Amino acid sequence: MKQNEAIIFDLDGTLADTLDVSVKATRGLLKDLFGINLDDRQIAAHFGKSEDALFKHFCGADWQKAMDAYADFFAKNVTDDTLFPRIKNILDYLKRNKIKTAVVTGRSAQSAEQILKACGIRDYFDFVKPGSSEGSIKPRCIKEVLGAWGQDPRQTYYIGDIAHDIDDAKAAGVNALSASWAGWVDKPAQQACQPLRIFHTTKEFEDWVKK
Repeated sequence: MKQNEAIIFDLDGTLADTLDVSVKATRGLLKDLFGINLDDRQIAAHFGKSEDALFKHFCGADWQKAMDAYADFFAKNVTDDTLFPRIKNILDYLKRNKIKTAVVTGRSAQSAEQILKACGIRDYFDFVKPGSSEGSIKPRCIKEVLGAWGQDPRQTYYIGDIAHDIDDAKAAGVNALSASWAGWVDKPAQQACQPLRIFHTTKEFEDWVKK
């Protein structure tokens, strides 16, 4: 990558292996604090929105109590070991070469900041744009980052692990990359959306970044 280029990252499944931790945290705190028992299917039904949407749905007026417990869980259970292999190396390279980086995620601001800090990588990113309880707003957030940078979208990449990330990147006018290194990735769905590149390992991605 060149200094006039920029890259925006998704968080879960791209930078950090946090899906199992997220499901465990959600299930555990709802059971312990509110006596609510949810299975994986019920939790997954709320993916795509920030997690406060799920807590507002099940906890009503007490949703912030659930959010605080959720963020606290990540503070205690997430470390830099939660990052996928080589991610820190990649971020170090981008920083040394003055390539602009940001995060646009579907997560809430509270948990996104907590995870990035717990993983020790928050300071690598100029911006962290969270999601919404109403649904995906990634194209808008990507455009906000481009505007703040004064960055040409044609020289910008967005990398995420789900097929919808590809559509969101294209909607924002940036180049779509797919992270296909997480165990749960739907590879056929990624391919069907035709990103610019699909990276099956973080080593492949690192090699591409360093070209």
